[in-house]
Amino acid sequence: MTSSIIASIEPAKNRLVFLLNETNSLVFESPDSNSSYEQRENLYTARIQVLADKIDRIQLCIKSLKEAYEMWLSYIQTPKKRDEEEKKLNYLYSCLRGEALKAVSGYEIAPENYGIIRQLLKNKYADPSTIASILYRELQSFKQNEKEWMITIENIERVLRQLEALGDNLEHPNIESIIESKMPSWILNKVYTQRKIDKPWTIQKLRKFLSDLVEVNQQVKIDQYSNFRADSKPTTIKGSKNECIGLKELQPYQRCKQTIEKQEAQQAGIDRAYFAHVITGIVIVISIQRSKAE
Repeated sequence: MTSSIIASIEPAKNRLVFLLNETNSLVFESPDSNSSYEQRENLYTARIQVLADKIDRIQLCIKSLKEAYEMWLSYIQTPKKRDEEEKKLNYLYSCLRGEALKAVSGYEIAPENYGIIRQLLKNKYADPSTIASILYRELQSFKQNEKEWMITIENIERVLRQLEALGDNLEHPNIESIIESKMPSWILNKVYTQRKIDKPWTIQKLRKFLSDLVEVNQQVKIDQYSNFRADSKPTTIKGSKNECIGLKELQPYQRCKQTIEKQEAQQAGIDRAYFAHVITGIVIVISIQRSKAE
């Protein structure tokens, strides 16, 4: 294939070079000063005809070279295009679930099927009203979660942005009711307080308020972690003169440890690391005191 394309280029290239050299070497003499108007007109007409013929032949050569170039470009891009479409198809399959996956299960994962599968899915699921119905069902399906409230807010915002992209009007009491039904009571208290202050209240303001709440909470956790890393030191007990630490004295620490372990199950890594550090410091001090007593 490569050799045939190159072979088709060479004759056109050689003809083009020849014609350009030939055109460049043309010499047109000026008409005789004693010649008549008709003779001069005939001379200029002949010159124009010669140049027009040269230009037509040059354009034919350029057209042949352009066709050869397009053939070569298609030849070198075809493997790349097939590879890209195969990757797209693999990614598309990895994203499909449920009925959508069943709808395309009969097709082989091959580059030539990418366009077919894409069009099939587009015809079946790309109707805006169908997409909107799916998104509203997803919005309704979110559960109220006291612990994972930030994830709930982020998921709600994700769905609302998609509905906005479809052109849906979100300024509707039903949307507000759905959002509020997914929020813990302490967040609703903040929302109702803000609603009294910020009138007229809108869905857009509600979304902004909830997003700001998530952002502030995340920033507080980051700041707490940074302060903990900067300020944390081993815990020590000053002024202790006990000669022996028995089981009774260890009970408060044991209760503390149990409380901490319960909190660790509910808190993320920042609090977990902090309390583990505190317990480690207490245990180290107790061990040192015991060794001194012995």
